[in-house]
Amino acid sequence: MDELQALQSIWQGRKLDTDLNITPTQMTDSIIAKIKQTEKKVFRLNILKTVVVSLLILTLLWSLHDIRSPYVWIGMGVIVLSTLIMMIKNWRIQFKSSNLNHDLPQNEFVDDTISQMQAAHVKFVKLFRLFVFFLMIGINLLYVDLLQALEMPMRLLLHGIVTNFMLIVFALGRFIRRKKFKKEFQPLIDELETLTKQ
Repeated sequence: MDELQALQSIWQGRKLDTDLNITPTQMTDSIIAKIKQTEKKVFRLNILKTVVVSLLILTLLWSLHDIRSPYVWIGMGVIVLSTLIMMIKNWRIQFKSSNLNHDLPQNEFVDDTISQMQAAHVKFVKLFRLFVFFLMIGINLLYVDLLQALEMPMRLLLHGIVTNFMLIVFALGRFIRRKKFKKEFQPLIDELETLTKQ
């Protein structure tokens, strides 16, 4: 019985030593690896979005190339320009692990990493708000010409429907973005925060 207890104590001691050998630095490296994996996933998704949006813009331009109305082309200009700016800005504000300062002490490094993740999310929401606003202007300019055969009350009604639809798109976009952030980055943030509590 004494031998069994002795063996159990030795096994527990070895297990404790193994746990203690996992340093905070090693844990940080493990989390950084997960961050980079998530970053690559987001990067691939952004490439897909860029290709799809570019094809949609080209298709829209082609479908309207016979129309000579200034309202249509001003509206298209607003839509295309705001979309291009959105795409470029979105690429620039993405969270990038290459921007992390690995020379900081661990707690400061964790705080800085979390701050950069959250800042990228906040910047996107602000950018998306402006994007939807300019889309709203562009689409309404298109409809000024496309609906000119209708009576004014009907035209105003349709403009109102389009405007409210874009507001719904904005609310839905924010909701989807928030869910995506919670799914992809919140677990990483939670894991990083555990390091500061050790």
